[in-house]
Amino acid sequence: MKQILFNVKSVLLLAVIGLMSSLAIAQTANSVTMKVKNPVQLNSTQFTYEVWLYNTGTSSFLLKAYSFGINYATGMGNGGTLSHTFLSRDAAFPGSFPALTAGINTSLTHLRATTTSAPAGSEVSMNSGDSVRLGTMRVNSTVAFSSNFNPALTMQLTTVTGKTSCVATCIYGTTTYAVNAPGNQPLGGTLQALSTAVNTPCFYLTPTLGNMSASLSGRTAVN
Repeated sequence: MKQILFNVKSVLLLAVIGLMSSLAIAQTANSVTMKVKNPVQLNSTQFTYEVWLYNTGTSSFLLKAYSFGINYATGMGNGGTLSHTFLSRDAAFPGSFPALTAGINTSLTHLRATTTSAPAGSEVSMNSGDSVRLGTMRVNSTVAFSSNFNPALTMQLTTVTGKTSCVATCIYGTTTYAVNAPGNQPLGGTLQALSTAVNTPCFYLTPTLGNMSASLSGRTAVN
């Protein structure tokens, strides 16, 4: 009897290990990374930044829609009114791909942008290792930014009322998934396989001479 129970437990343990391994393999095959990079201050009241998507998995997919949310430090507007606008995106996006709509929630210090779903045939094909620029965005203030201000940009990973989380809607084979970050509820039709990075090293708004070299390093293109 003990031997039978031992064998049953062993089988169950192996099944659990096998299931976990399968999930891990699926997450590796189907994974993406969203990055903020290349911030540039244009003048005393404006700066731009880019958001990119990378296919970091081993499977190809079709990008059908996307959204991103970026939090910033309190006081960035320096008492003025902030606005957030879309400038351009990668040439890989066909003209029939839905427009990227930008917005801002100043009460939550949150930049946001989202698209609706692309019609069939208008998706962006991404092979393993490919990357696309999701958008070049501009932030404007009605008054000059404070000297040496660190915007401290961070990407929104989970669902919060009033904020937009980072999501890439991808078609793997014939199945569509909303690919979001770990920490989100694993609902049907979702994959928790999105990682993020903010490559804005030492980016300060209106840097004084002492911080100029550090801020300029934040303007260097980073993969």
